[in-house]
Amino acid sequence: MSSTTSKELVRTAWKDVTIVVSVAGISFLNSFFNGALTVSLVTIQKDLNISAANLQWSVSLYALVFGAFLLPMGRLSDIYGHRTLFILGTAHFAAFSLAISLSPNWIAFTAFCTILALGAAGNTPAGVGVVGAHFEAGEGKNRAFAVLGANQPLGFICGLVIGAVLTQTKAGWRASFYAQSALAVVFGILGFFTIPSSFTVSSAAIPLTQLDSDGQSVVSVNPSTNRKLDWVGSALSVSGFVLLTFALADAQAEPRGWRTPFLPPLIPTSFLLIGAFLYWEKHLDKKVQAYYADPDRDPASPPAPPLLPPAIWRAPFLAALLSIVFFAWASFNTSSYYVNLMMQSVLGVTPLKTALYFLPMIIAGTALNLIPGFLLGKISGKILICTSMALSVVGPTLLALIDIKASYWAFLFPILVFIPAPDLCYAVAAVQISKSVSRSEQATAGALFNVVTRLATAISLGLISTGANNVSENYLSKHPLDAFGAANTMESPLVLLSGYRVAAWACTACSLIGLVLSGVGLSGMGVVGKKEAEVDVDEGDSTTVAAGLTRRRGRRENEVSQE
Repeated sequence: MSSTTSKELVRTAWKDVTIVVSVAGISFLNSFFNGALTVSLVTIQKDLNISAANLQWSVSLYALVFGAFLLPMGRLSDIYGHRTLFILGTAHFAAFSLAISLSPNWIAFTAFCTILALGAAGNTPAGVGVVGAHFEAGEGKNRAFAVLGANQPLGFICGLVIGAVLTQTKAGWRASFYAQSALAVVFGILGFFTIPSSFTVSSAAIPLTQLDSDGQSVVSVNPSTNRKLDWVGSALSVSGFVLLTFALADAQAEPRGWRTPFLPPLIPTSFLLIGAFLYWEKHLDKKVQAYYADPDRDPASPPAPPLLPPAIWRAPFLAALLSIVFFAWASFNTSSYYVNLMMQSVLGVTPLKTALYFLPMIIAGTALNLIPGFLLGKISGKILICTSMALSVVGPTLLALIDIKASYWAFLFPILVFIPAPDLCYAVAAVQISKSVSRSEQATAGALFNVVTRLATAISLGLISTGANNVSENYLSKHPLDAFGAANTMESPLVLLSGYRVAAWACTACSLIGLVLSGVGLSGMGVVGKKEAEVDVDEGDSTTVAAGLTRRRGRRENEVSQE
């Protein structure tokens, strides 16, 4: 091997590593914010004089805006370039992280947390697009997505631990967000210098499909100069997801819950808006197809391509994977929420000790995300996902059966080890979805994946919390006094425990549904992490192999030429 070739290989490997570090670092920080905010809220409440009624809005509005704007931001990333949206989103994230740390009162604090979500909504799908478009199918892409997935639980737990430590020092809660801002600048600069500038051009292509004259075969249309955004679809999707997320979040904060008059109508209204969004996307897709099929079309006024192209649903296993991910993340995030409440509200564990108790979850979650990076090219994706969902049943089941008098090692430790089991399927689903869509749909697919996880969390937490609260209320009505004759309240450990057990069983049910869907919906899924050449050789298509190798080599040369 010549010295020139060796240098090129080293340069390529170094670029791959720095791209992954940049994107995974921002993924880490997005989750770090959630962890640091969660554990610091009580201290922030005292420092900024936030009322109990207003305390949850910083968390709720961040989640609401982040989830609602993922799809529009994903589409903008695919139109104007993954690199552009990633850098802009990261710069926005850094600026408003600093603004949060300087907040003088609760109104500014809540407003800055809400605005921060726009940056996270921009760099999250763009980061997925960068990784999906940069790496070819094979070990490189497998491990890149594995690292990306591992940084999400790692970031959240590190946020919990570091936030808990800093809030009890002279540095205070603001130090967590100072550090977050500084790291965002570092990762943003790293991305600026390492993410290929070619991503600002080639990813703008908008894939469409249309039937030819015989109504049977499908021909591709690729209007790469059409950079219009579907504003109607964006408005419908954002308003629908905002109303749904708001209703589910506010139902937990309102004293009367779902009996609050204005809340119930929001749910059907949100579903109507989401239904209108899906109908509009189908209508717009037909309109765009008709435009590009017309030889006399006006090239100056093309209609905007749909925000979520209906053709994306024809990607292999996409619908099944998103359904599985929905129930997997419903179980994972809701179980994580309730095991935290179990430790602090029932077992009386301090916030700092709670953060330390979560350490096994850091290790387990990181390992479960990294393992697929080494197995995706060797083991069937269906086997990995079924294993993930089977293991995910264990954690919430143990949580439902917990003996509050038992030691940490008897129940809490295995619960925390098994709860992140859904992380095992993250890389599998991400790689399969990435390879199933075109290069110009990577960020949109990534946004769709993240929208599903956000909706799963909002819907499951809203519904399960409502059920858990009702069970606790019933328990209180039947047991007004505790064993010592003192009056029980809704904050009494045994009252809370009755509802928490039901919530844990509901999480177990979600895991079981995900397991069934994995067994039924993934029939035919093979090894998803093979290299392109390996897949093509198995199919005996040498022409496609040559084309794939040429395409890979050409893309590398294009990236180098534009640096």
